[in-house]
Amino acid sequence: MEEMTRRTVKCKHKHTPQSPNKNRIRRNMLETFSRKDCFLTISHGALEACMMLRHTGQIISCDIDDGVFHSTVFASGSEFIDLRLEVLGCDVQTAVKEYCRNQSRYGQLGAVDIDLAFCIKQCEPILQSVLATLQRNYISTNVFLTFRNGRDQFSSLEDRIWWLQCRLPPGIKLVKVEPYSSGGIRSDASRSKGSAMCIIHMRT
Repeated sequence: MEEMTRRTVKCKHKHTPQSPNKNRIRRNMLETFSRKDCFLTISHGALEACMMLRHTGQIISCDIDDGVFHSTVFASGSEFIDLRLEVLGCDVQTAVKEYCRNQSRYGQLGAVDIDLAFCIKQCEPILQSVLATLQRNYISTNVFLTFRNGRDQFSSLEDRIWWLQCRLPPGIKLVKVEPYSSGGIRSDASRSKGSAMCIIHMRT
């Protein structure tokens, strides 16, 4: 067998691509609350983790991208038939308001997953709107914010977290900060470096 290094490994045939770092983050997020609770996410990629962990509670998936919306609607009746999935074609702020109007139908809210690829300053207004709605409706839950860890005016992750903490409303508890790489293993078994990302776990 030909010897390969981590950088040169590449196979001749196509296989299933893998994203172990991101999947580990999703698994850890989903394990912070009951599988019977409602889960609200803007990441259709999280649905596979929900299926693998046998999530039985209501799942609200939202996206403003028409392609993602229609693809997820289709998947809800095919690949994800064992999930209690409702797909909304709106932003996460609107989806959280929809949950608050129909709490009795959706059940207890286990977590809101704000999975974005923006830098932290672009994410902050979206986070603030979600937190304000949750607090206004007296909902205690987990909130996860994913953002790009770099390519901004901050010199370190610590600076980014400090900047955000100074802007969080009273009553919001910072639970955990976890940086990670979004890289993975492509279909030809070669590795993609991905982007430096970070997920922040908060409690309202």
